[in-house]
Amino acid sequence: MQSIIPHIQKEIKVKINSVEIGNVSEVKIKSTKDCEFNYSYGENLSNCISENAQKHIVEFSQMIIDENYHHLSSEKDFTLAIEFPFETVVFSGCQWSECSTVINAKNTLVEKAVIVCNRKEFSYE
Repeated sequence: MQSIIPHIQKEIKVKINSVEIGNVSEVKIKSTKDCEFNYSYGENLSNCISENAQKHIVEFSQMIIDENYHHLSSEKDFTLAIEFPFETVVFSGCQWSECSTVINAKNTLVEKAVIVCNRKEFSYE
């Protein structure tokens, strides 16, 4: 019996400064925003006195990379684009935070990469 559901190829492309560096199997994006609170004497309510900028932490796992990765892995303040099958997420003001790489005879594999970014934008195709 033939399957009714078509095979969907899940390919997620990663680009730095518009240059493709590889494909990844999983992406985790965590966004955080901190706020400092001020408690006035005799009051139960607090006021948010200063908001820190929002940060986006992007974590890749199992990324197969190409030759462009080695030239771009030392970049600071770069633009990161993650191209999913139906949308693209673009981050700017990015910096590398963590990276662990395994090199074998066939290819280079990044087991885990963490990038911290300042801004996030969406682009739907």
